[in-house]
Amino acid sequence: MNDYRELLLGCGHRRAKDISTPAGKDFHNLTTLDYYEDAKPDVMFDLCALNHKQRGRLPFEDSTFDEIHAYDVLEHTNWQGDYEAFFYEFGEYFRILKPGGFLCATVPKTGSDHAWGDPGHRREINALTLVYLSHAKAAEQLGVTTITDYRRYAGETNFECVHLQTGTDRFGFVLKSLKPA
Repeated sequence: MNDYRELLLGCGHRRAKDISTPAGKDFHNLTTLDYYEDAKPDVMFDLCALNHKQRGRLPFEDSTFDEIHAYDVLEHTNWQGDYEAFFYEFGEYFRILKPGGFLCATVPKTGSDHAWGDPGHRREINALTLVYLSHAKAAEQLGVTTITDYRRYAGETNFECVHLQTGTDRFGFVLKSLKPA
């Protein structure tokens, strides 16, 4: 597993997996990323720079990681309703994942006190939000439901949702990168 690589976004002081993957419940070759120096991350970077206006890019080569983990961090990046920033940000995660790689995340559950109780939260992410990241799932709903056609913004970004987890206050998910080898 020496070439198997994992990235923990917005690591803070944590270094543990909240969501297990086929690689197991522990990290094997972890890179940490945060913008707070006191968290002692391997890489200093502000995830809020990942938007279409700033054109910030994650400081990693294409197809670098087998797994990306983001626990209680994605609700702090970009703004609810800024669909261009949403697709740009998730496009960056897609870019640095290897084909078949996993994006594992938790966010506050819609309707929980935590969703908008934290003054730093900028958006909600729920199961419907993830539909927009799947070409197949979005296409199934076009013309059938009120889903908006954002395909021009999604571009190459294409994930398959392989796991959803709903707790009392948290919503967890695992997305698999669907890109050619």
